[in-house]
Amino acid sequence: MVENNNNQPATKGDLAAVRSELAEVKTELKSDLAAVKSELKNDIADVRSELTAVKGDLNNKFKSLSGEILKFHFKMDRMENRLNTEFSTKADINRVYNLLDAIAGDIKSYQRKDAQKLSNHETRITLLETKK
Repeated sequence: MVENNNNQPATKGDLAAVRSELAEVKTELKSDLAAVKSELKNDIADVRSELTAVKGDLNNKFKSLSGEILKFHFKMDRMENRLNTEFSTKADINRVYNLLDAIAGDIKSYQRKDAQKLSNHETRITLLETKK
């Protein structure tokens, strides 16, 4: 029997067997790569469809939110307008107080004048009564 030595040069048959084995591995790798490529395409398509759905949801929510912001802004404008027109400011109240003070002063002045006229009338009446 001949000993099998690993240090022997390769024969044509050995090379043919290696070539055949490499061809099988190459074929397996190609089919595996095709399967991975197909899976990746499917996964990418799924991700794209999910992104499209999310984009649609975000657009709807953005439109809804922008509508709410516009409503809020409108309400704030109305409130500001109402505060400016319906409610009195400190300056408005001070103006009213000043007018009331002026009116009260005029009333006192008229009361003094009326009291003076009344006293003058009373003296005239007493003078007239004494002359009769």
